[in-house]
Amino acid sequence: ICSKLASKEAEEEPDNCCPLCIEPLDETDASFEPCPCGYTLCLFCYERIKSDLNGLCPSCRTPYDQPELYYEKLEQAKKEAEEAERRKAEKAEANGRAEGAVDAAGDGAAGDGAAPAPGGTGAWTVEGALSALATVAAARRDGE
Repeated sequence: ICSKLASKEAEEEPDNCCPLCIEPLDETDASFEPCPCGYTLCLFCYERIKSDLNGLCPSCRTPYDQPELYYEKLEQAKKEAEEAERRKAEKAEANGRAEGAVDAAGDGAAGDGAAPAPGGTGAWTVEGALSALATVAAARRDGE
């Protein structure tokens, strides 16, 4: 049960509880607004309203089955992901290495799966990481 419900703090701060089940809203629930009116509720109650009840917003009675309500949030998340990927690529370029290259020693062995040189910049390939793990496991097995 939400502890702020009966306190004076509830009047001063926005309540972070689902208004239907009175459970605290986690980060996902708090940012979830399935209706244009801004009514916030937890995903559990939202799914229950859609599947077991009338499928209408408890506040304004707008039907929840409108797909465009999710479209804006999906587009915003997509833009944020693309921006993060662009910043990551710019940072990698500024650091002077290509994404996914393993050429930390500067010996021209990029992409051969070798481990990055100590103190260097680089990235493991999947094959290189598996090879290194197998080598360590074999060394431990042999008592080295």
